[in-house]
Amino acid sequence: MNSSLIIEIDRTTLPLLEAISVFEQKDFNRTPFNGAWSAAQVAEHLVKVESGVSALLSGRTAEVSRDPEAFVPLIRKIFLDFDQKYKSPEEMLPSGKIQHRDKLYQSILSNRERITDLVSVADLNRICELYPFPGAGYYTGKEWICFLNCHSVRHIRQLNNIRGILMEK
Repeated sequence: MNSSLIIEIDRTTLPLLEAISVFEQKDFNRTPFNGAWSAAQVAEHLVKVESGVSALLSGRTAEVSRDPEAFVPLIRKIFLDFDQKYKSPEEMLPSGKIQHRDKLYQSILSNRERITDLVSVADLNRICELYPFPGAGYYTGKEWICFLNCHSVRHIRQLNNIRGILMEK
């Protein structure tokens, strides 16, 4: 059982769901400024990414010959550096279609429940072989959970910034 990792997931789940739920549907698809993502696009991106993490954790794994948390400091450094902007892989980009807040909220909640279930039974010290992290290679389950949490923190901040800008308008 990976109870400490489940606790870490829980620590980001509630703030993430709260950051989404504060948007009224009429504002959910509004962009704060030209070229920015709307809250709906952020949420859709999160659904895609977290569905991928779920698939990784339930997919084929292999033994690892390195520390299974070797990339954790790098993941934290990259994703918790809020001054840096990153491009999402094409397949993780939002569709640009009008989205319903409650549907995406429920999808994120379902993904989080599935990931938590997987974390409770999986050997996260193994390499997830379904696909590599772009530019970094294959991560272990522990590293993917670190990514999930840091990625969430980054987008919670983005959602809160979007909300603040839209409230000023």
